[in-house]
Amino acid sequence: MQWLFELKLMTTPNAEQFLSAGEYLAVVRDFALSKGISPAQLLEGSQIQWQDLIHPPELVNNLIVNKVGINLFAYLENPVADATEFGLRMTAASHGALGLAVQYANNLDEAYDILKHFYNTRINSQDVRIQETSGDIRVFLENKFVDEEVGPAVQQFFDLATLVSIATNTFHALDMTGLRGQIRLLINTPEPRFFPHASLEGIKTLFEQETMELRLPVAWKSAPLRAANPAVVEAALETCEQELQRIAPNDWLEQVKQFLLRELSTMPSLNDIAAQFYMSPATFKRRLAEYGVSY
Repeated sequence: MQWLFELKLMTTPNAEQFLSAGEYLAVVRDFALSKGISPAQLLEGSQIQWQDLIHPPELVNNLIVNKVGINLFAYLENPVADATEFGLRMTAASHGALGLAVQYANNLDEAYDILKHFYNTRINSQDVRIQETSGDIRVFLENKFVDEEVGPAVQQFFDLATLVSIATNTFHALDMTGLRGQIRLLINTPEPRFFPHASLEGIKTLFEQETMELRLPVAWKSAPLRAANPAVVEAALETCEQELQRIAPNDWLEQVKQFLLRELSTMPSLNDIAAQFYMSPATFKRRLAEYGVSY
C-alpha cells in the first residue's frame, strides 16, 4: 500500500487557546448559590459578568474559568466533601453531546473510548487517561497546561469532582446484572469529617492513596449499558466532532498522528483509521484535507 501522511510540527498552545465548555459555568453558579456564595464573591477579579452566569457563552477561556474556580474554592469549608457534592451535580446532561454519546454507548468499553477521544470537547487543557491492567481499568486525569494561580488544592477539588461525575454516571449507566466487584475512587488526601459516603451509590472510596483515580474491574469492559442506542450515539458523535474541531483542532490531528505511529507496522487502511475516530472514510478524508493533510 502506498500512502502519504504529512504532518506539520505542532507548536505548544498558549494559555489563550485553552477553553472550557460554557455549560459548566451554570453548574458552578448553581453549586455556589447552594453554598451561600454570592455572585459578587464568585466573580470577583474575573472577566465574567453576571449576565454570563445566567446565559453562559458556548466557550470560555480556561484562565477565566480558573479564576471563578479559585473564588469558589476560597469559600468552601470542607473542600473534599464539597467536591463530591459538586461532582454529583454534573450529570450526563451537564456534559453536552459527549454525555449523550457516553450514556447511550453499547457497552462500557465503547463508552470509555468515546470519553477518552472526545473529552477535549468539554475542556481542552486536560485529558482523560484510561489504562487497562491485568485486573483493573484505571481512569485518571492529566493536565496539559498548568495555571500558576491555581494551587494544588484547587486543582485537586476540580479533578475529584470530575472523577466523581465519571464514576456516578458510569454506575447509573451500567446494567449491573451479574457484575462482580465495584467502582473504587482513590483519593490522595486524608478522609475529611462528614464525607458523604452514602451519596456515592455503588462506589467505594479509599483515602490516603498515592494517586487520585478511578478503578473498575477489567471484567466489566463488555458490560452493556442500560440505555444503549446506536442512533443517539451516532448523532451525538457528529456533534462531538464539530465541537472538537472548534475547541481543540490540533489535539485531534496529534491523536491521528500518534495512532499511525503506534500502528505503523500494520499499515492500517483508511477504513480502519476512520473507524478508530468514529468517522466514515469520506468524513475522515475531508477532515484531513482541512489541515492540508492526505492519507
